[in-house]
Amino acid sequence: MNLAVFKATVTLLCTLLFLPINVFADEFVDHPITFTENGALATELNFPVYEWQPSDAKPTEMVLAIHGLTLHGRSYSLLGKAFAAGGYYFVSSDMRGFGLCQPHFSAKHEWCKNYDCKWKVDYVKSYKDIVCLAQQMRKKYPDLKLTVI
Repeated sequence: MNLAVFKATVTLLCTLLFLPINVFADEFVDHPITFTENGALATELNFPVYEWQPSDAKPTEMVLAIHGLTLHGRSYSLLGKAFAAGGYYFVSSDMRGFGLCQPHFSAKHEWCKNYDCKWKVDYVKSYKDIVCLAQQMRKKYPDLKLTVI
């Protein structure tokens, strides 16, 4: 590959990767965003919840992000900001035994109530937590499409 082709390729990639545009959308709106860590939704569900949403308009769709092993809900911070700026209501949480549900982050058992300790990894209970979270998202915006990633 000659130098001119290489420079053109790098320029194109940088343009696509670093400009705040959606190349597939007819019109892109860059909404200001609101981030909520452990707000009313977390209090109601009794586990850590992170929410990103546009602050100037009702969201157009919803995304629920579920983290994998060794991660936590705040791992989606960059993605949450990007989706919210694009008009989405983006939510993630810490599953049991991860993030703020770990002993060294919640030494006072903030998320443990009625003998339901969140410190231990428990996939069955985490699944139930995710279902409850999705149901609460549906209650908040019943007319919006919900995508789970």
